[in-house]
Amino acid sequence: KPPATGSCTVVVYLGDLNDNAPYLESKSAVMCGNKDDRVNVKPTDIDNPPFSGPFTFFLDEDEELKNLWKLDPTT
Repeated sequence: KPPATGSCTVVVYLGDLNDNAPYLESKSAVMCGNKDDRVNVKPTDIDNPPFSGPFTFFLDEDEELKNLWKLDPTT
């Protein structure tokens, strides 16, 4: 009492291969109290296909990082 709290910053690097850079639709997310225990990171790119997606996500090669976080490729 009081309950423990914490915060962190997740850095998302967005690579671009053409004229319009992709961007994240939301720049913040809340994990605490999130019953799904996940955060949805949704990028957008105003370029036309095939330059607007699909997007590819991956975690850094750090094994500790891979033990703490996972990516769900279905979403």
